[in-house]
Amino acid sequence: MGANTRGSLVQPRKRNASLKQRESQRKIAKAAPKRVTSKKFIHPNDINKEVTPEEVEDEPPVVQPLEDLSNHKYTLSWQLMLGSVEVAADSDIYKLGQFNYREFNTDAIKKITKAATKAKVDFEYVSGGGALGAKGISKALELPLTVNDEEGWKKAESFVEKSMREKQKGILVRLVLKYAKKCTDDASDSDEEKPDKYKGKKVHLHLL
Repeated sequence: MGANTRGSLVQPRKRNASLKQRESQRKIAKAAPKRVTSKKFIHPNDINKEVTPEEVEDEPPVVQPLEDLSNHKYTLSWQLMLGSVEVAADSDIYKLGQFNYREFNTDAIKKITKAATKAKVDFEYVSGGGALGAKGISKALELPLTVNDEEGWKKAESFVEKSMREKQKGILVRLVLKYAKKCTDDASDSDEEKPDKYKGKKVHLHLL
């Protein structure tokens, strides 16, 4: 009995797709639309509230508030010099902005005038200055200061504030006003009339 070939005759013969058909299938696959993820819905009233990554990056750093120094104190030690003689000196404790340089300078001139009158000499201002130190800082490392007027004192006090913010203890400001002595014309004339052994004895600066 022969083999049954009826079924094979009924079924269509499978054929391989041509090169043209395969290229067409690739183009269709590429042209298929990609899936787009939907964005989160933002209500129109909340548009301005939405924070973008750029805004987060551009935000300025948080600035810490400065420490209140109103109760911090420092020591001021001052000295008035007429030539090589100390006319007056004192020390006191102050807060920032409490020391009045103008009043101090006015009072210093009065003290120098009184001393110069007593010594029978004239005087002239030379310079004002000092140093800023603190506990644990040697004199060699103290900050030099020039204080000839109110602006000079404000600058000096700014360094005091800086030392306070750096948590330095025992802050000390040394302030020295220097005046030069000048002999008066009357004193010179009277000296010329005296013998040599009496010359120069009219001015007794050790009495200041």
